[in-house]
Amino acid sequence: MALQFKKLARKDELHVLRSLHEKETQANSHLVSKGQKAHSSGEAKAEKESHDKHDKHDKQDKHAKKEKPAAKEEPKKTAKAVVKAEKKELKVEFPESLPAEPDDALPDTDEAKGLGRKVGEQGDVVRKLKEQKAPKSQLDPELKLLQSLKAQLKKLEEVNKTVKDKQMAIRNNLEGVCMRKFIYIPSYEIYGGVGGLFDFGPPGCAILQNVLALWRKHFVLHEDMLEVSCPSMTPEIVLKTSGHVDRFTDWMVKDLVKGDGYRADKIVEEHLGKLAENAALSAAQKLDILNDCNAAGAMNGEQLKAVIQKYAIKSPDGNEFGDPYTFNLMFGTQIGPTGKFQGYLRPETAQGIFVNFKRLLDFNAGQMPFAAAQIGTAFRNEISPRAGLLRVREFSWRKLSTL
Repeated sequence: MALQFKKLARKDELHVLRSLHEKETQANSHLVSKGQKAHSSGEAKAEKESHDKHDKHDKQDKHAKKEKPAAKEEPKKTAKAVVKAEKKELKVEFPESLPAEPDDALPDTDEAKGLGRKVGEQGDVVRKLKEQKAPKSQLDPELKLLQSLKAQLKKLEEVNKTVKDKQMAIRNNLEGVCMRKFIYIPSYEIYGGVGGLFDFGPPGCAILQNVLALWRKHFVLHEDMLEVSCPSMTPEIVLKTSGHVDRFTDWMVKDLVKGDGYRADKIVEEHLGKLAENAALSAAQKLDILNDCNAAGAMNGEQLKAVIQKYAIKSPDGNEFGDPYTFNLMFGTQIGPTGKFQGYLRPETAQGIFVNFKRLLDFNAGQMPFAAAQIGTAFRNEISPRAGLLRVREFSWRKLSTL
């Protein structure tokens, strides 16, 4: 019974609401009709004036159309035409030659070496003429040429030094900005830091990921390469086969007092580079020093020892060096609890590609050649890491191999 009473009440409410709505609509229509009658005369006049103006404009438009031919409607572009237009817009045109670098872009070391050789050769010519007691008319032109070459060499060395100083100032400023903005900082900074290890902050991580994504898109995806990902821990037998265990070494020298180790070729290069700046040296002496400095990177242990003794090279603390010895740049470790299975942290990412050659070939349906790629972390126990992020002990390595 209660439900029936509720239904009846709802029907009554709906009937009342409908009647009120009908009354409101009738009242509104009555008001609108009155307003239309009041404004009908004014609207008629306005309509007449606007009609006259439109007639004038239509006549002027017809006259203009007679004078100028009507523009043809552009045909609708098909899907293929749109794609072709987009391709034309995306086409990159490279210039025939790159823009010239500024004069102070890089120090011209090759030109300095060439001038140094010319100075040495001309000095030998003058020396021979003096020994032969040549006449003044023959000796003077050679002396003038030697002096001219020396002046050119000195000017070029000053320019190179200025450029190096500018580059160092720019680099120091850039590194300062990177550290203040937390792009990267030395790792474990609150404990004094460790050379060659760096932490990347939020901006640095974003930059690094963008570079990796762009590299992968350009090489791996665009060139349809085969990508692999292999562990950083590598068994000794793999790196023994590749030659890293025996030959991935640098020559070191040790401070006999403090026990600090230094890379032998870099110590020789730094010492001889400073020694060559001595203005009191003859051209022949300077040439000899520069030759030894340039050859230091390719010297063996005995040759490095001879050069260190020849120029009495000492450690930064002024102490004597011991004999050069080899130092393997790989981080060694033991795999497993027994300590019998020797391993290394990989110094590069190529080995993972080479050991999987057979499987990559099968994956590529036995077709050659093909290209493989790997992005991963590599480790090198650098003797004296420097130059910021350019020489570190742990770094991201991107490797491509065509097989």
